[in-house]
Amino acid sequence: MAQHLRTFVAHVELETGQKLKVLHSDGGGEYTAREHNGVAECMNRTLVEWVHTMLVEAKLPDTYWWDALWYATLLHNVSLTHSLSDSMPEKSWSRNKPDVSRLRVFGHKAFIHIPDKLHGKLSAKSLVCTFIGYAQQRKAYHLVHRPSKHFIDSRNVIFNKGGTSTSYHFHTLSIHFHICHVHIHLHARYH
Repeated sequence: MAQHLRTFVAHVELETGQKLKVLHSDGGGEYTAREHNGVAECMNRTLVEWVHTMLVEAKLPDTYWWDALWYATLLHNVSLTHSLSDSMPEKSWSRNKPDVSRLRVFGHKAFIHIPDKLHGKLSAKSLVCTFIGYAQQRKAYHLVHRPSKHFIDSRNVIFNKGGTSTSYHFHTLSIHFHICHVHIHLHARYH
């Protein structure tokens, strides 16, 4: 357990450029205060509802729940939050305004360019895929080619502006989040 904590602290210090000064702990209990339990349960419920909505709208099976959860968490972290004085969790954490210009609708149809040397004159010049997030180790889109069930990370993507459905709106997902009044508390102090 101590090794995991050291790894986490090193990651946080590297990511924030700050040195850890004090770390507060509840001694290993799940949550000692009743309100912390309620906040965590509300956030979990919100994320599960977002995941369900995203999978239904994208017409993806439940096996893609992890990709939807990862993207729902990303959307939460770049959304304005009342509990942070209408700031974004990502901005509060990193002190940098996140770039949201690359945000796409989960489940959007995406076309990956196939280089000329890999297709014939009459063959398709693009591969139709579904957007399910972002690549973890590089700046690229994370997609799934549904017929083959292969995952592809690519930067050379053109998105269908229509998405999977005209009823999917990010604002619909944010309604429940604002109802919960989720509060985020960082338990580490930096100097």
